[in-house]
Amino acid sequence: MPKNIINDPAGAILEYLYLTQSKNDNKYLEREEWRKLNAPKFAQLVWNGSLEPHVLIYNIQGNQRNAAQKAQINRTLKKLEQYDLIESYTLDDSIDTKKKVITLVGEDLFLRNRYLEYIHGGQYIIDKWKKSVAKFFIPNEKGIGTGFLISPNRVATAKHVVDDLKDFKIQFENDPNVYEVSNIIRPTLINDLDLAIIELPENVKGIEPFTTEIDRNILEEIVVLGYPPIPMSDDAYLIASKGEVSAIISKYTNDIQHLIISTFVRGGNSGGPIINRRGDVIGIVTENLYNKINHEEDGLNEGLGFSAGIVSEWLDDLNNGKI
Repeated sequence: MPKNIINDPAGAILEYLYLTQSKNDNKYLEREEWRKLNAPKFAQLVWNGSLEPHVLIYNIQGNQRNAAQKAQINRTLKKLEQYDLIESYTLDDSIDTKKKVITLVGEDLFLRNRYLEYIHGGQYIIDKWKKSVAKFFIPNEKGIGTGFLISPNRVATAKHVVDDLKDFKIQFENDPNVYEVSNIIRPTLINDLDLAIIELPENVKGIEPFTTEIDRNILEEIVVLGYPPIPMSDDAYLIASKGEVSAIISKYTNDIQHLIISTFVRGGNSGGPIINRRGDVIGIVTENLYNKINHEEDGLNEGLGFSAGIVSEWLDDLNNGKI
């Protein structure tokens, strides 16, 4: 379905650039659909590999002078360029060229429908993906844990969560349905890998599964979602925290890579997703790494923990039956 310039200007501009830069002749129908949705009948759009903002605005508006729409398109173009989703056309002879083309990052985000996460950041990511986060609970008891949907009938979490909770149920944020557990997949080749996958007896409908990403960088922005227990609260609430990747380490007890994140996590966060700016899961919250405080230490800093999570490729291997 083509993107509409009024309802989704960022998506419509990225789609236009993707279609105009495509070397495949079979994009004719998609181009025609885009034109019908966004331009008057008499508009003559030229699909020549780049975008000139004033030409695009003219073709969309026709003879109607709409200052608000023109301003919206110009603001969107600036934001797309600010986040490196579009760039100036470097092959133009003029160094002052106004022509724009889509970047590789912009094309990837457009094709995966993740450009809005990348542009708007934390709040948008939370609003879109919170319903894909699962609460593990035992009815009428206090134990609680977190997981997240990775396929229509599979939920990822930390292994110690399912080991500690017996006969638990699963419920997703803003979803009244309660799901039973059909099967629990644990690692068979690496016993101390703190990951598990829960299979549900039925597909979860209307909720988008997370995708994983194995690329991550130090100081990359992240969002962590989970259900840590809140003292004095009347129920379990989804808690969102923003932070960044502080380090990528391997524990001396094994060769399993962990992300160290600046966000402070609590027990109920275990099994929750560590989400990057594109809306992909780059890690799974598993533990706090800390030293026990003793009387010889001068202050509390020595005992404060580092929040850690296992990198996402281990989850991919478990999901694919490799470990």
